[in-house]
Amino acid sequence: MAKALVTECPECNTKYFKKDIENKELKEFCECGNLEVTNEKVANSKYKYNLRIGYARTRPKIYEIDTEERA
Repeated sequence: MAKALVTECPECNTKYFKKDIENKELKEFCECGNLEVTNEKVANSKYKYNLRIGYARTRPKIYEIDTEERA
């Protein structure tokens, strides 16, 4: 069964799925402002993007779920 990687803010329960944020540039915050998710394009690297997840107050939950649970 396929898995999906999830990053969740424990304060407001906003969820970011890796598949939704990879391969595009973005910078956004969760609903309460605790998490900052940044995905920046990288030049001269074998990797196209650098994904960074920062937090202001509470460490995010990072876990895998079955893709069927995502629906």
